Amino acid sequence: MTSRAHLVTIGQAAATDISSIFLYLATEAALEIAEEFLQALAAAYKHLQKFPEIGMVLSEYSPDIQTLRRWPVPKFTKYLIYYRLDSDNVDIVRILHGAQDVRVLLKDF
Repeated sequence: MTSRAHLVTIGQAAATDISSIFLYLATEAALEIAEEFLQALAAAYKHLQKFPEIGMVLSEYSPDIQTLRRWPVPKFTKYLIYYRLDSDNVDIVRILHGAQDVRVLLKDF
C-alpha cells in the first residue's frame, strides 16, 4: 500500500449510479438513509485516496475487466465501488449492488 494520496475521479456511469442509489434509498428507506449513503461514499473515497490498493482485484472475471478493483461502501456493504487504479488516480467507474450482474454491467469498462 502506498502512503501518498491519490486523486479520486468519478466517471459518468458511477455518477449516474450514485444518483439512482440515492433516489432508491430516499424513496424506499428514508432521506436520512440516502444521506448516510452519500456520507459513507465520501468516507470510502478518502480511504481509497490513502490506500488505493486495498480493493480486491477482479481476477475471477473476464480479462477485459480484470484491471478493475472493488471495495464495499462502509455501512452499505451490499454496494460495491468498482474502480481502476493508475499511478496517480483512483478512477471510480461504477457503484453497483452486489446482486446486480457485474459481468454485464462492467463489460465496457
